[in-house]
Amino acid sequence: MPVIFESEAMTRSSKLTQMYIALPTGLLGGYLLINGVNAAFGDKLFLRGFLPFGLVLFVIGIVAIVLVWYRSKGVLRVTRCEDNNLQLEIEFPSGIEELAKGSWDSEGIYTKEYEKLGMYKKHLALNLSCNQQAFCLLRQDLAAIAPEPSHFKLVDDLYNRGGTEYWCKKLEELDALIRKENSFKNES
Repeated sequence: MPVIFESEAMTRSSKLTQMYIALPTGLLGGYLLINGVNAAFGDKLFLRGFLPFGLVLFVIGIVAIVLVWYRSKGVLRVTRCEDNNLQLEIEFPSGIEELAKGSWDSEGIYTKEYEKLGMYKKHLALNLSCNQQAFCLLRQDLAAIAPEPSHFKLVDDLYNRGGTEYWCKKLEELDALIRKENSFKNES
């Protein structure tokens, strides 16, 4: 079966774990930066006794973020089966795997979150259903300057019709692929 679409995927819990590690690591990085600037200008160091311990914690935090990303980075694959149905598979290195085959429907939704200077950050979500059964919700955040996504409707809050929630970077491409396949089946 030929693979017609492939993208990286990450579980929601892994994304949150990365953020929980990144916050204190970023604060430690700021502390180290301030002390580095102070040391360069010959000024007194801030909390000097904490500096070696802070440096070790910073390195451990960076390594932990990379390990969480590497160990939890999954793959989302779409393949075409012999009966012209699509098979969607989400696979992770830990052995977790979700697989469904059949006729797919997608519902694209997004919310806007106000940013600075009149810009909006967009939070996209794609509810996927296989044979009228909810399969999963894929999420993605877009930058403030990204254009409005086509075929996605604006909602107040993102909602999950059912299934596990994953982060994926190519929601618009996947939605376009499913719409194209559905229009091809409707023409036949």
